[in-house]
Amino acid sequence: MFYLNDMYLELDDGAQVKDTQDGYMTAVPRVARTGIQLYRGSELGVKDKDVVRIFRDESEVFAKDSLVSFAGKPFTDNHPPVMVNAKNWRKYSAGDAGDEILRDGEFVRVPMMLRDANTIAKVKKGKVQLSVGYGCNIDWTPGTSPQGEAYDGRQTDIRVNHIAVVDAARGGDKLSIGDGGQEVELHHPLYNADGAAFTTVQQKDETMTLKTMIVDGITVEMTDTAIQVVQRALDAASNNLKNLQQKKETDDKAAKDALDAANGQVAKLTTDLATANAKVTTLETQLKDAEMTPAKLDAMVKDRAIVIDKAKAMLPTVVVDGKTLDEVMKQVVDAKLGDAAKDWKPEQVKVSFDTLTAGVKITPVNDGVQRTAHAFTAQGGHQVNDAREKSYDAYDKRVTEAWKQPVGSA
Repeated sequence: MFYLNDMYLELDDGAQVKDTQDGYMTAVPRVARTGIQLYRGSELGVKDKDVVRIFRDESEVFAKDSLVSFAGKPFTDNHPPVMVNAKNWRKYSAGDAGDEILRDGEFVRVPMMLRDANTIAKVKKGKVQLSVGYGCNIDWTPGTSPQGEAYDGRQTDIRVNHIAVVDAARGGDKLSIGDGGQEVELHHPLYNADGAAFTTVQQKDETMTLKTMIVDGITVEMTDTAIQVVQRALDAASNNLKNLQQKKETDDKAAKDALDAANGQVAKLTTDLATANAKVTTLETQLKDAEMTPAKLDAMVKDRAIVIDKAKAMLPTVVVDGKTLDEVMKQVVDAKLGDAAKDWKPEQVKVSFDTLTAGVKITPVNDGVQRTAHAFTAQGGHQVNDAREKSYDAYDKRVTEAWKQPVGSA
């Protein structure tokens, strides 16, 4: 079982830092979090990798036994060279943790009280980051986190030994007591199961081997770990941009489809309106054409009179009262042609009637009243009542020559 100190957190605004009347400092800082941590291979005994990615998932960080192990643990000024226990507690302890361990999203918050005046003074001067010394097992089965990040191994059975106030933290400024964070020595002591230090790596950033990386056209020099972090951020930004572009394309297509559908509906409604207008115009024209005028009425009366006169000339017994012209013509055709015209249509009957009566001469009747009366009576056009005509002639003459009579004569 190895004991690693790699979780660094901060006394943020939510930590509620206060000074007591006795000069102690109290707070509820974040001291642990989930996610992937980057280690030098040499820290974990992995010789074939410069950087090792270790995953700490929430099921382990927030496990009951893991959270309980924070309670009552000592706060120290930097990590001691050995694990803290009852024998060396007085030597290394600068304060202690409370019992009300809280979860804050991906973080663990622990109530603390710093009692050592020197350590409190260092914190107020900017020594603000926290690092947990803890024990765990490492499962070296590689995998992928729920966020899609690959890892080389994962921590299990996490047990806290102490919490150190340090100058710089692996986890960055989110893992510190305040606004501090200075470029100083990084301490990564490893402990064996007996609590004795077997390795202490104390390296300055400036002694690390730097590699060149081009970021947005600018050449920069960084450590392997920094390159991994920057590359991960660049990949995440690239993926976010790609996702936004895909979403924009999807939204644009949906908007275009909606616009096309709306335009199609407008076109259909426009066509329907034009069709309806055409129908209205046609119906209005038909209605106007069907409107009965004096001229049309005269023409109809004249046509009926001619047909009836011809029919009576051909068939004196023809019945005209209450009959249409088609029915009148049908009587004549049936009388002349018999069964041959039995199933003929009105068009055929008219052609036959016109042929049969082509030689019939009809005396025209000029007077409109006489024409109408003549067309709807049983008298033939050539059988005009002579007495009636004589009476009309006498009346016309009397009216015409009335001006010749002396005034007062009868």
